[in-house]
Amino acid sequence: MLGHCDMETEDTAVASLRFQNRALGLIYGSTASYPGQFKRFEITGTKGTVIYLEDSIALWQFAEEEPEDRFILEKYSHRQSDRGGVADPSDISFKHHQANIEAFIDAIATGQQFELDGKNGRKAVELVLAIYESAGNNKPVKLIQ
Repeated sequence: MLGHCDMETEDTAVASLRFQNRALGLIYGSTASYPGQFKRFEITGTKGTVIYLEDSIALWQFAEEEPEDRFILEKYSHRQSDRGGVADPSDISFKHHQANIEAFIDAIATGQQFELDGKNGRKAVELVLAIYESAGNNKPVKLIQ
């Protein structure tokens, strides 16, 4: 525990990843950052950078622009919340959960396959379990897809 000594679980986790193409990745999560942090995804590379902050693209910059870049920025660059649950969990939006539930119901009603099927969910669980295993054994864990 780094910030919440009375919690029954970790409040901060960090994992480094190496992908098949030799790219590096980092997963960091914490409930111990004061006063709290927006959820943030960053993808950076030699030809571009994307930063997604809370529910909006904060940075979308590439060495070579593509025609669809403008559409993506227009659709996803609108900050939806100034707080997002950073200091108050009741401010966390339920819209993503609602969209997933609606898509699930639509898949059942239409007989179409739900895009977030068990196979995709299992990949996320396998990654989390591999992170715990690596931390427990102090050794890298290889995931094969």
